[in-house]
Amino acid sequence: MPSPVRAVTQRGLAWIWRHPLAGRNRTAATLRYVRWQLASRLRPEPIVMPWLQGSRLLVRRGLAGATGNLYCGLHEWPDMPLVLHLLRPGDLFLDIGSNVGSYTVLAGAVAGAEVMAVEPVPVTLAVLRDNIALNGLTDRVEVLPVALGADHGEVLFSLDRDATNQVVTAAYGGLRASVPLLPLDAVRGAERACCAKIDVEGHEPALLAGGRRVLSSPALRVVLLEGRQPEVMAAMDQHAFVPCTYHPWERRLEEGVLTSGGNQIWVRDPAWVRERLTSATALRVLDQTL
Repeated sequence: MPSPVRAVTQRGLAWIWRHPLAGRNRTAATLRYVRWQLASRLRPEPIVMPWLQGSRLLVRRGLAGATGNLYCGLHEWPDMPLVLHLLRPGDLFLDIGSNVGSYTVLAGAVAGAEVMAVEPVPVTLAVLRDNIALNGLTDRVEVLPVALGADHGEVLFSLDRDATNQVVTAAYGGLRASVPLLPLDAVRGAERACCAKIDVEGHEPALLAGGRRVLSSPALRVVLLEGRQPEVMAAMDQHAFVPCTYHPWERRLEEGVLTSGGNQIWVRDPAWVRERLTSATALRVLDQTL
């Protein structure tokens, strides 16, 4: 039976090798993984990682939402390439459930867009603010230290689950705290967004219920959304979004595809989105062109 450390390493490398970017050069990807495992044990404090086009990201051991970018160039595929190909300077991107700010940095520092970054967990929020400052994005990113839901109030939020912190009940046995709760429709200016990434770990139905005005805004063309509850599917259909998948290498948007894992890409006005995707400037990631 393999040791726990060996089992974790095998699972980590298997995921990295399957990644569409990292998997094209498994040797280099393995070296990045090994180097980081060694460096993070020798230096437990955050390390500044050079990223795309002069952007940077703070990474430390245990920040899964950041270290995936170190190993694979772009952790979430095809979502991150989609955001980079879609956004332009002057656009507004909603990063709901920002965590440490990977999407915020990509949208703001690489694509040049404005960002509303929503993150209620105090420890994660501090790293998000550090990443914003590190990339000189203070004037381009508005940070909202709240949770979003169906109404105004407060809600209990877990504090000890890293990238999967979420709304919890009083029965939750781990670390938790009460955080402010707002409906998305109460966020001034959110209706200007052309793209939103919503990562709220099962709280999607309540968030969408509080965001009907933003969802109906003609400016909003793309939503990246993990939840697939019936209420989520009905809400997206009601607002004329269609499920899609994206093929970054070919810049091809495929309509009518419900994916089985990760974020589901929802698109309204596919013709407009396709024009944006196909006309985007090429990007270099891990010595490859997207």
